[in-house]
This record gives sequence, structure tokens and C-alpha cells, in this order.
Amino acid sequence: MLDRKKYVEDRILQGGKGEKFEDYYNFPRFINLETTNNCTARCVMCGIEEWRKNIRKPYMDDALFDKISNEIIYNREWVQKVAMFVGNEPLMDKKLAQRIEKISKSGIRVSITTNASLMDKEKAIEILNSGIDRINFSIDSLCKKTYENIRVGLKFEEVLGNILQFIKLRDSLKKNVSVRISVIKSEVTKNDIPYILSFWEKFLDSSFGDGIKVDDLSLSMTDKVRDKGVDLLVSDTVDNEYNAIRDIPCYVLFNTMVIKADGQVALCCVDQCRNVVLGDLDTQSIKEVWQESKKLQSIREIHLQKGRGAMSVCDGCFAWIDTPNVI
Repeated sequence: MLDRKKYVEDRILQGGKGEKFEDYYNFPRFINLETTNNCTARCVMCGIEEWRKNIRKPYMDDALFDKISNEIIYNREWVQKVAMFVGNEPLMDKKLAQRIEKISKSGIRVSITTNASLMDKEKAIEILNSGIDRINFSIDSLCKKTYENIRVGLKFEEVLGNILQFIKLRDSLKKNVSVRISVIKSEVTKNDIPYILSFWEKFLDSSFGDGIKVDDLSLSMTDKVRDKGVDLLVSDTVDNEYNAIRDIPCYVLFNTMVIKADGQVALCCVDQCRNVVLGDLDTQSIKEVWQESKKLQSIREIHLQKGRGAMSVCDGCFAWIDTPNVI
């Protein structure tokens, strides 16, 4: 039988700075901080138009950003990383580089995930000089037609050129910034993965911490839990896969806060529509939401006692099962 508390404890201690399980209570280790709620693309696997129905502000204003970032910096002994991205294109925020710099100067690692459509030479140099720790570039195919059918609204040649130019600038400027190529493997791209890997390996440099991440949308839930220290009788049947996932608690509830552009705190990065709002940083502090939100405390307890399947908003989700570092 799965020991849910130990499952969560193992992952938050492995991925964070804490020495004991209770340390999670002090302050979030990882923060997803979205400063704009829009994107240059309308990808076929994305629901951004639905997500944006609940926004109050399309961009985070300076006062709110300063309030949030000041608290993060004040608590830098607890914060391990800030990802300035949730479900958006972060480069649409024209102040992004300055905002990254403010946080990174405190010693906190900062990353972004971008589709690279706006990463021209000027922007690349600006971002490279901001003190950013890592850039995740989302590019799913090296076939123009396939890519543009997936990442609707973007131009393949422009995106590929921007990414290659960024890597070249990083190398020439000798900036200690790691690059990760993020690929979503699906039915239309699965046969191209070997070529994609071999292509990018020619440009990436492991000495910078570069790498390639492939998220396989075709993986069964069984594959997600096999050999992850979960005491399960793994079966190939859908029912058993589903029940296995439902029993597992989500550990990001104990180490990660997701902040939207209007200051609302979402349950997690998967809950883009904000079915559960934990707090509002316009009127509350990060620490107040993290430590005092009765809603968050109740959800954590449900996950520890019964697993994610006991929460309707979490039931069926198989994210964050085996990855200790979430951003």
C-alpha cells in the first residue's frame, strides 16, 4: 500500500532545500510567476482562449510585481527557483528582462519557457544579460508543415532561426545560461523524434547544462508510474492504470505556488482555468496564502489521506508523478 506522506516527503525533499517534511510549510520552494496572460500562438493542444476568460488584467502591473518580487527576494533562503511562465508567452511582457534581473540579482534562479517567436537578436541579448538561469524553447517538429499545424500562428523558419541565433549568442557572449529544447511527442511527431534529437545535439552544449526534454502525450498512465517507488500491481488495463494514478497524491501542492498575471493564486499549473483560487496577492501576501489558506490546507490533507482521485479537480490528472524539480 502506498504511504502517501512518504511519497510526498521524498519528492519535496529531493527537489527542494528542506531537511524535514514540515519545512514545506514556511514558504514555497518553487514559484511560477506569470506576468502576462496571452500568447503569440494558438497551439492545437492548448486551451488559452478558455483560460483567458477569467483574467482581470492581461498584464501584471508594476506595483503588483514589485510587491510579489520583494516578498520572494526577502524569502530567498527558501525559494529555489522562479519560473516566469505559466501558460503564456512570457516575451510578450516588454519588461520581462528587467523583472528577471531584479529576482536573479538576489541569487534566486530564474527560468522561462518560450515559443521563441519574439526572441529576435535584440531581445536575445537583453534576456542573456538579465541573469536568467535557463531558457526552455518549445519546438515540436523540424518539419515546417507539421510545426505550423501544431503551433498555429507561428512561422517555422522564424522560430528555428531565433533559437539557433540565441544559442550562438549565448556561446559567443559566454553567458552561463542553459538551453532546453522541449518537444511534445504525439501521433504526428513520434516518428520524427530520433531526427529531432540528433539535430539539436549538434547545437546544444552539455557544459552549459543544455538538454532536450520530450513529453510523450502517447504514454499510458501505467508507464508514468512504473518503477517510481509506488507499490502497485501494474496492469495494462485502463481501469487499473486510472486507479493507480488516483491513489497518488500531488506533491507540488507542498512546494510550488502558481501566480497568475492578475495576482490570483491558482491551485497548480494544470488548473489554468482557475477552478480553485487559493488567494489573491493584490490583497494578501505569498506567505499568508501559503500558510493560512484553509482551502489549500484542506486539499493537501485530502491528497495525503486519499490521493488525487478524491478531488474532482485533480481526478484523472497524471502530472508531476515522478519529477522532483517542477520548473
